[in-house]
Amino acid sequence: MLSINGADSDFLDRLYKGDLFDYISVKEKDVNYNLIKDQNMVVINEMTNIPTSLSNELNKLTNNGGSLVIIPAQISSGYESIGLTGLEYNDVSKKVTEINFNHPLFKGVFNKRISNFQYPNVMSVLKSTNARDPILKYEDGSSFLYKNNRTYVFTTSLNLENSNFQNSPLIVPVMFNMAVNALPVSQLYY
Repeated sequence: MLSINGADSDFLDRLYKGDLFDYISVKEKDVNYNLIKDQNMVVINEMTNIPTSLSNELNKLTNNGGSLVIIPAQISSGYESIGLTGLEYNDVSKKVTEINFNHPLFKGVFNKRISNFQYPNVMSVLKSTNARDPILKYEDGSSFLYKNNRTYVFTTSLNLENSNFQNSPLIVPVMFNMAVNALPVSQLYY
């Protein structure tokens, strides 16, 4: 698993370091494109610019069955080349209030549907999203996190100035299960 960071990656480092994942964290200016082809999942953590050469490698990753997680930066460019258009932020505070309990990401996470959950909130969100498979939604029904083919997309940056998602109880099952679902299924032998 590879995390390419334009912002602080402490929350990712705490979640993925250990024996379960082979985790590499690099700053956006230090990325080695040769690492991407060997990954099951790549996290784009608030990169300010995604060069064409990087987007080509990321598109190859998803076409070959790998997963991509996009956490967009508030000021950014190049995201169109990896399928995220309309990266313009609205300074509107929203609260995440709906969990898609039927999504495979939450399989086995909750014993029952929770109504009195401490939901995270954000200070600004992307104006437009092309959410097809919403996982977490805001109170107005728009997507906070959605999946499009092999790509998970957050519709806001997750830095502490913009969101308290890093401190939310939802971050562990969401990020952990993204990584587990990206692992290849081992072949059973008879």
